[in-house]
Amino acid sequence: MNTRYETRIKAIESYANGTKSFRRIAQDYRISPTTLGRWLKWHKEGGDENLKREDIFKPWNRWDEDAERKIAFLKEKNPSLTITKAQNILFNQGSKISAKGIWSIWKRYGLASVRVQPGADERSQLFPLPKGFMTPLVKEAYDLLQNFASISPPELLKRARVLRKKLERKQLFYSAIRIGLAEVIALSWMAKPLEQLSLLHHLKKRMPKKDDPQLKFQILTAEGMAYARMLEIGKAKN
Repeated sequence: MNTRYETRIKAIESYANGTKSFRRIAQDYRISPTTLGRWLKWHKEGGDENLKREDIFKPWNRWDEDAERKIAFLKEKNPSLTITKAQNILFNQGSKISAKGIWSIWKRYGLASVRVQPGADERSQLFPLPKGFMTPLVKEAYDLLQNFASISPPELLKRARVLRKKLERKQLFYSAIRIGLAEVIALSWMAKPLEQLSLLHHLKKRMPKKDDPQLKFQILTAEGMAYARMLEIGKAKN
């Protein structure tokens, strides 16, 4: 018998026994309440056989998309959030997930630094393309990041600024920092160090305090270059 199918049967049986809450059952089987609800619906429609359908070919250690987006949004909303704090938040909401699981989701959604392979081009190093997107707005931002080198500085500045402000209004602050870096690059190309520093100061307010060295390196390097352009060498070295 398929292991995933067995899990679904056991979860349905646990719910039928009525000894545990809906959320507790979902937590026991490492699924979201949404997934458990879907399984119950399938069982009601077609019995045990209907539980063999659809996502049995998904990797066993993957959460469903709704649950992954929820975990990703925690980091988007608070770029300084650590994995440990994210675990605590999710546990209090009735979800249990390992530190490795959280990191893998954040990595897949472009919310964690990844090691760049030697020989990768500048675009890949600055803005590695994530394998998952939460909203069309985030995808639009990354589409721009993947093509920023072919766009004129004034046009890049305009488009990146519009997207950054939209992302901030949606509380997608991590992606806002990413697209903000494209804005910083445009200002650098246009030789506007004062505007560049003002924007960097704004981005640093939400910069991760721990982890994510690649993102911090990009921001601090841009700040140093802006000070160097202004011949404030001491500040640039710091």
